[in-house]
Amino acid sequence: MLEIFNLRVTHDPIETVHGSDISVPEGTCVALQRPNGAGKTSTLPAITGTAKYTGTIRLSGEGRVKRGIALPPEGRRKFSNLIVRENLVMGAAVRSGKGEIARKIDLWFARFPILGERRDPPAGFLSGGE
Repeated sequence: MLEIFNLRVTHDPIETVHGSDISVPEGTCVALQRPNGAGKTSTLPAITGTAKYTGTIRLSGEGRVKRGIALPPEGRRKFSNLIVRENLVMGAAVRSGKGEIARKIDLWFARFPILGERRDPPAGFLSGGE
């Protein structure tokens, strides 16, 4: 479960998230939908631990990456010369065991079939949405 209390994110000197509370039950998939400038893009890096924030973020007592909370790179921040599957393996490197990594990647391909269809071309050929 992900619980966030009184989240405030600041990009000095501007506060972009103003005391948000979010609760996501385990096994649930959610989306942040708000108008431009509402703090969606600032909230995600706080959850992944890559932005400065105040407030409380609880993640079932485990580290963010171990629980699968990460912000995947977009645009040019991928290994364009590696195939899609290899990019996913790089992102899963913190998980233990090749079997677990392979199982997780298969789950990602099942959840995102278009990505599975494009598992073998170099990642540089993917569109921004893919």
